[in-house]
Amino acid sequence: YHVYDNPHLLTDFMREMRRLYKKESGSTLAGAFFWFFAELNDFNRGAPACTDGRLHEGLVDLYRRPTAITEAFCRGLRILAGAEEEEAPFWWEDAEAYADPGDLLPLICSDPHCADALLSDIRDAWADKGVMRRRKISCGPVLQDRTPLAEIPHAVRAGAPLIFEGVLQTDRITILGLTSAVSGYPLGGRYGEEVARMTVVYADGSAETHILENGVHLTTVFALNGSSRIDPVAEQAGRFAIFGYNRNFEVYVMNRLNIAADGTKEIRRVEFTADSDRYLPLIYGVFAK
Repeated sequence: YHVYDNPHLLTDFMREMRRLYKKESGSTLAGAFFWFFAELNDFNRGAPACTDGRLHEGLVDLYRRPTAITEAFCRGLRILAGAEEEEAPFWWEDAEAYADPGDLLPLICSDPHCADALLSDIRDAWADKGVMRRRKISCGPVLQDRTPLAEIPHAVRAGAPLIFEGVLQTDRITILGLTSAVSGYPLGGRYGEEVARMTVVYADGSAETHILENGVHLTTVFALNGSSRIDPVAEQAGRFAIFGYNRNFEVYVMNRLNIAADGTKEIRRVEFTADSDRYLPLIYGVFAK
């Protein structure tokens, strides 16, 4: 069986076995283990690992033909031998499909505050708060080939307003992201607690401010909590997508919030501000239909 849709996990197991065997950390393997080469008869496990009385976890099937796991196993050996670099394949699943990205008009972010140290922020937050067991993370909640979304999310930090500038008229502004890498519902913070403020500034000088609240407009970015999978849901911001690099270590969510705007006025900029760094709201894009 193809390691539960995550062949990367097999390499992790192989690396850990090798590390313990070589006593690189002071620990060692106790006893012995074996792994069967071919499929065998088994009626105790469910599909898809076990079907029709056969357990699909061998390198070859009943007729000695290579299975899906064979290449993952061979690649793991090459990686451990230093003959091949380990890749972190990106995957993306639409929860709420949208039209051609060309139909979305991105506002230009004049001061992006891209979170270059995003992974460090995540790891430090976990260590300090003890909310989640420390996980192996290599990439973090960053994107690949999701034009016109930002590959690295913009992070709203205290004392550094996040400003998107543009000239447009619309009756609806859409924000993609609204997740938190430090805290966020339901893993941390109080439900309804103010996280940040979004201000829409019009050409005539008038402005509208919207309060963004934990659990109402924002959730945690994580879809994993320790060894458990979670489904963080915001009351007013629907799920836009779920993505990641490793289904057992790096699974993230992205929300979508629609804010009503005065369609009779010209918008000049959208600002995000935060009172503290307890939360780290992540914004991937601000758009107008």
